[in-house]
Amino acid sequence: MEKSIWHEYAYQKLDLYGGHKVRSHFDVTPFYQASTDKHDTGAYFGIGKGNGFQVAKAADVPAHGDIVGGYLIHNRDDQGEDASLLAGKVTFDPKQDIWGVRLDFFQDIDHPYKNLFFRASMPIVYVQNDMGMEIKDGTPVTFGSTEFSLADFFAGNVEVTEAMDAYNQQSALTKGKINGKRSKVGLGDIELGLGYKFHQTKKSHLFLSLGLTVPVEEESRGEYLFDAVTGNGNHVGLGVRMDSGVQIWENKHAAVRALFDLDYHYLFSATEDRTVTPKSSITSGFMSQYYLAGFKDQTGKALFPAANILTRGVRVEPGSQLEAMLALSFKSGGFVIDLGYDFYYKDEEKAWIKGWQDGMYGISATDYDASIAFDANQTIGGFLTKDDLNVESAKTPSQTTHKIFAGLGYQFNIVKKCPALAAIGGSYEFAQDNSALEQYALWLKLGISF
Repeated sequence: MEKSIWHEYAYQKLDLYGGHKVRSHFDVTPFYQASTDKHDTGAYFGIGKGNGFQVAKAADVPAHGDIVGGYLIHNRDDQGEDASLLAGKVTFDPKQDIWGVRLDFFQDIDHPYKNLFFRASMPIVYVQNDMGMEIKDGTPVTFGSTEFSLADFFAGNVEVTEAMDAYNQQSALTKGKINGKRSKVGLGDIELGLGYKFHQTKKSHLFLSLGLTVPVEEESRGEYLFDAVTGNGNHVGLGVRMDSGVQIWENKHAAVRALFDLDYHYLFSATEDRTVTPKSSITSGFMSQYYLAGFKDQTGKALFPAANILTRGVRVEPGSQLEAMLALSFKSGGFVIDLGYDFYYKDEEKAWIKGWQDGMYGISATDYDASIAFDANQTIGGFLTKDDLNVESAKTPSQTTHKIFAGLGYQFNIVKKCPALAAIGGSYEFAQDNSALEQYALWLKLGISF
């Protein structure tokens, strides 16, 4: 959205206005953006290929389900084939809505060298995320007079005390929770650039610039699976950008310009709180961060969801991001119409687990009795070592998206020395696979030059 119509006054050589050279360009772009996925997006959340799973008793899981209910809410007394354990069919329909205002500034600089320029941008956004969790055919479990469901577990509301059941003590989920909508207001990443105008006429331009990404958001603590964030996770980035255009047709009343922009950034490593899972050699591997775990040799103490200790500092390096835009711009009088395509690619992240101590925690067997010592015999596969943790589960996978966009603008003069522009536009972004969200955006652009 930032490039649509912007080129008409930021990148073209403008006439002098009353002897005054136009050097500065400022844009305000209010926008709305929303996800539209109607297909599976499991890889985006580390769930797998689909958008859901089934919780059932052990006898049914190999054929029909994915998780044994006793791994989520402990119930050692229900172990038989006909056991009435926690159950339900869980599906996710994740949605994201973003309202915001993007600010863009472009400044010509003639000192110490001619043809230099500076650019800066910053979004101010309100983000609302919703996993859209739905549970069908749910079967709760009861301890004393208290009933717990799958929804209670993922919301962090399941706590079984010694008074309720001494053999099945369990503390609540505190990390990776799924519980309704999450929202946040904040600043996005600040983008700064210093460039050189290699070529600029009324009919063509070629600019190159170096860029710096400055993160300003407070980092997420991993409390929710789909938490609202406004930045990139505190990653500093460096990049290079090319902006180019050439007029390919004109007559007395109109002209058509072809535009091509290329923007490459590399985001460096930073520590984020991410959730890792045990490898499939320890568990089924599927959603196993939610399996119950215990401390070595604990006695008479509550089990806890593994996510509580598997959500920790992870060194994350997002790596390369590439965006390429190709557009046609039609101009007649003061009207400007843009039609374009935008390609986006980002690397799969690199990640390293920090601060793990081997032999301290283990995934609990479903028949563990909380009144006895939690030793290796009460675990699935023994106590966890760093080699047992699947760091791949903490990575955001590689993403490729394709966007089409259109913009309609009108140029006018507020005063003789200040050309201005008003525009509207929209876009739709297609995800190539289920590792990214599809989304559409609508915007209004107001700009002034001086």
